[in-house]
Amino acid sequence: MRANFPYRFAIIGFLLFSFFEAEAQQLWTSIEANYKATKKWKFSLEESYRTNDYLEEWRILFTEVGAKRELTDYLDVGASYRFTTVHRKNNEHRITGELKLKTDVFDSDWKVDYRFKYQYEWKVGETNELLAYRNRFGIQYKLEDEFQPYASYEHFYIPEDRDDIKYRIKFGIETELSKELKLDVCYLYQRSFFQAQEFGDEPKHSSAIKLALSYTFKRKSSANN
Repeated sequence: MRANFPYRFAIIGFLLFSFFEAEAQQLWTSIEANYKATKKWKFSLEESYRTNDYLEEWRILFTEVGAKRELTDYLDVGASYRFTTVHRKNNEHRITGELKLKTDVFDSDWKVDYRFKYQYEWKVGETNELLAYRNRFGIQYKLEDEFQPYASYEHFYIPEDRDDIKYRIKFGIETELSKELKLDVCYLYQRSFFQAQEFGDEPKHSSAIKLALSYTFKRKSSANN
């Protein structure tokens, strides 16, 4: 069954109203362009803007480029580079590598996935560096072909100290505005238990509204490699 635009936007509008009523501290926005070079290779460019506590001022701006390859129907690998401008603090570099497992649940409309991400970042002109291992578990339901609610839990482990951890919880909806254009609306909460708070200027705990728009370009004829 195909969702019509008024139906989808009514639900998204209600969710946004509910999220802001929950007094989200931050707003995360992004625009992403994806290029599907072949059936298995995809390249991306993302521009993102995030505000500080209670939307009073901007917190970070970043540009990220990445590449992903589908190894099998159930396994993807990827890597990315990010340059971040931090408000009133030194800018940052970040590189990541990731492995993602994904599958349908008994051929139903439910999908589950697990993503492991290696993350290394360092400040421009300084020796400060931060290493993290991230584990994310997600579930998604195809309510309609173009309207898919989801939830995820992500655990960050920072090996500088065995007590250094962070977690992030998300609830959201992905909707297709067209075959190429997608909108992701979600509410997230995260809490940190480590001392390196100067990276990204993150508070100990925060909640945010995320609005992400992505557009995918495809080659007319894709190879299988």
